[in-house]
Amino acid sequence: MDHTFNLRSPSLANSTLTGWVLIFCGLLFFSVLAVLLLGLPDELGINIPSLDVESDYIWASTFSIAVLVGLFWLPLLSEERLALMIGWLAKSFVSLVAMLWYESYYYFLDAYSYFYNAQDYPFSQDTVVFGDGTELVTMICAVLLKVLPGGYHVVKEVFSLIGLAGIYCFYRSLVAITGKQKISWLIGLCLFPSICFWSSVIGKEPLALLGIGIFFLGGAKFYKRPEIGALLLVLIGIFITGGIRLWLVMIMLPCVLVLLFASNIATLWRAWAFILALLLGAVSVNMVTDRFEFASRQEAFERLDQSASGWAGDGGS
Repeated sequence: MDHTFNLRSPSLANSTLTGWVLIFCGLLFFSVLAVLLLGLPDELGINIPSLDVESDYIWASTFSIAVLVGLFWLPLLSEERLALMIGWLAKSFVSLVAMLWYESYYYFLDAYSYFYNAQDYPFSQDTVVFGDGTELVTMICAVLLKVLPGGYHVVKEVFSLIGLAGIYCFYRSLVAITGKQKISWLIGLCLFPSICFWSSVIGKEPLALLGIGIFFLGGAKFYKRPEIGALLLVLIGIFITGGIRLWLVMIMLPCVLVLLFASNIATLWRAWAFILALLLGAVSVNMVTDRFEFASRQEAFERLDQSASGWAGDGGS
């Protein structure tokens, strides 16, 4: 009998995915239990700017379980729910287990700075500027510390959940553009090593992933059927991404122009949208120049080129 995994046999697909969910649950449960019994949260959390790391770790584990239950009740296809549960369990294993050694080895992580500065964040001051991702991430951490128990590890799990939402948006954009629902795409995105890791940290990456994911989802929907709702998703994606990394807007706007000319919309609307995109592009260039205190656009490109060369030489991403 052919037991190939596909969506044409829903019961077989569900049973296969359920089996993997149970395997990942068992792996995560025993790993977290071993970490707690060995006292690793405190031992490996020496660099984390928090007073009670172990209690924070327990709260983070509880939050992870709550998210898992919530994913099970999402109003989605059963295959999508199970795939998201697999993705979340993998991300939880990375953030709650594997990342402990990473955090122990590096004492200068950006995540520590965000969390440390968030503990005494001056909400009364107008400190957040559009495009200042560092300040925005710090403010989000401060808000989470006000409304959630625990500390560093709990905040990290929230950012990991934001990253999962971004991954799902990317998957739905693939479904929208191809008309095919292949759960293997969603699982593959969730389990891809660099995506799984960097979408599970406290930082700009999960938020940028969410913004770009929403942008792609809106673009795919707009290409298939030009509607205001899809265009609104594109703008929301640009807004979120620009709030984190302003220079990414200059990359996204040309994509919008291509989308407008490739879509089946009236010529007049296309012309107005083209003019608006050009204006937004000019504004974003000026904002980037002011934000990084470049004397000219030429200097901006030269310094970006130098930064890219430095990242490549240091093995950065």
